[in-house]
Amino acid sequence: MLDPVVLDETVGFSRTWSDDGEQTSVARKPDAVIRLLTSREAAVETRITLELVATEGRARVEIVLPDGRAETVMLGDEPVTMSWLLLVEPGTSQLVIRSADDPGRVPPVALGSLSAVTPTVSAFLDTVPGIR
Repeated sequence: MLDPVVLDETVGFSRTWSDDGEQTSVARKPDAVIRLLTSREAAVETRITLELVATEGRARVEIVLPDGRAETVMLGDEPVTMSWLLLVEPGTSQLVIRSADDPGRVPPVALGSLSAVTPTVSAFLDTVPGIR
């Protein structure tokens, strides 16, 4: 297995397609969840990077990390990229995105890009000729 952490945004986001075929994932629940899945038996250090943009003018959202830390960010029509180095525990954990001003409201955000990179795996792959 090359990717020890798999990200799944289908719990809290709906995928939509524009007329030109571009895909967007838009929050659909007050707690828009991104699941972090790993079948590893031990916790794995992983860099999670996501890009968010407001879908309705400006939006202040809270992002709750799997370890319980929370960050608040103001979004506008330009994408904002955030990144964290996290220790992802075995099984399923989650990152939650919610409206900071009205927690019961679906946050007006779209997910631009989303990635999980495990430094040890990436560093190893960079040393294997022809793998990348």
